[in-house]
Amino acid sequence: MVLLVALCSFVTFALLIGIGEISGFWNFNKILFLRILTSIFYSHILFAGLAIALVAIDQLFGIDIPDRRYPELWIFFAGIFTTSFFLAGIPERLNDLDGITSYPKGLKFFTQYILIPIVFIYTVILYAYVLKILVLWDLPHGWVSTLILCYSGVGIASLLLLYPIRENSENVWIKNLSRWFYVILIPLVVMLFVAIGRRLSEFGFTEGRYLVLVIGIWLTGMIAYFIISKKKNIKIIPISFCLLSFLVSFGPWSIFSVSEKSQVTRLEKLLAKDSILFDGKVRGVKILIRSIF
Repeated sequence: MVLLVALCSFVTFALLIGIGEISGFWNFNKILFLRILTSIFYSHILFAGLAIALVAIDQLFGIDIPDRRYPELWIFFAGIFTTSFFLAGIPERLNDLDGITSYPKGLKFFTQYILIPIVFIYTVILYAYVLKILVLWDLPHGWVSTLILCYSGVGIASLLLLYPIRENSENVWIKNLSRWFYVILIPLVVMLFVAIGRRLSEFGFTEGRYLVLVIGIWLTGMIAYFIISKKKNIKIIPISFCLLSFLVSFGPWSIFSVSEKSQVTRLEKLLAKDSILFDGKVRGVKILIRSIF
């Protein structure tokens, strides 16, 4: 799954390395995004229609359709049809993407009237939680870290979807939102590190906690870049995320190596504390049973 995320991030910029402008980069990913949605929609409709057809043949004509045909049909549409249909829509003339100025009205409606209100609601919820922590002086729970990451992801995605029209006179609010969103994230990221730090100190690293910590560090870098940098190149988002995903997938610093070492160390300490582990070896079963009872 980590490699899948890395490769999906790689696709967003791999074909555009060394060519095109920011507008071409955005248009290329707009095409990918809309093509993915279309491919998934078509494959689901076709699968549902043919699956019902098989049921109809089974029920009306008494022809026995083995149960395995349905998952096989799903594998065909999800794995072969969806992939082929998606790849068929990838533009071949990449240099022409810079000249595309049209913006889908449906995309603006979806972002402006669905995603942005959702982001606003969760901003209120998370800041109310920050206020509760300050008033009661109670450390945040670990679950809030995942909520902050999801909130940050939806917020950044919304800004990316609205990127081409931010300079329009009627969309001044988008530019202001882009400027202040990363500032709003600062207290939330601080709370994220406090929450995940508490979980790590109590229970050590797991794959999930490692991911939260690493994505939190990446998010801190994005906040610093978009607040300080004058260029604000949106390509930095998928490129940095891709490199980070590849980096944490292998080596002694990988998600799995660090998590395994952390949990084995915790287990050894617990066994040693209960006089079960001596010199790196577990005592005999009989002695262990006597010590338990």
